[in-house]
Amino acid sequence: MILNSDIDPLRASGQQYGAELAAAGVDLLMIREVGAYHGYLNEPDSTAAARNISRMESWLPSHLDPN
Repeated sequence: MILNSDIDPLRASGQQYGAELAAAGVDLLMIREVGAYHGYLNEPDSTAAARNISRMESWLPSHLDPN
């Protein structure tokens, strides 16, 4: 899972990394949170952070290696 902030100087590199992983056959979910700034997950009460924390909670259990 790759979460990119829409308003982030690092967004392009995150998108490129995700594209390279996908091209290599890695199963991933890449999300660009429109309107979010770099570091928005540090504000868990914000709408964007809450939405993506919920996404992580849903996505992670099915993608963790049980070994």
